[in-house]
Amino acid sequence: MTNQRSMQKQTKDPRKIHSTYLVKVRVSLKESILEPQGLAASNALQRLGHTELLEVRIGKFIELRIQAKGEKQALEKVEEYCKDLLINPLIEVYECSIAKEISKQ
Repeated sequence: MTNQRSMQKQTKDPRKIHSTYLVKVRVSLKESILEPQGLAASNALQRLGHTELLEVRIGKFIELRIQAKGEKQALEKVEEYCKDLLINPLIEVYECSIAKEISKQ
């Protein structure tokens, strides 16, 4: 009987298994928003002789490590983080992607 109890403790409940994911978020200004940093970089590069350059847009790149039951849940949580704090929906757009599964617990 003791062996059965110790085996039950060692067996993980599948509902509690979580993986750690590396999620990448790319944030940029909406196309309709003037982007002064990109414009300054574009002008400077053209003055340096890079005449083939048409436009530069500069944004943000965010990496998050998150524990979740699966990729879908990880992306849903990161979407929530973006809407709650990480982006300004009035002027920015974003894309989230799972870079890799780091570990499984």
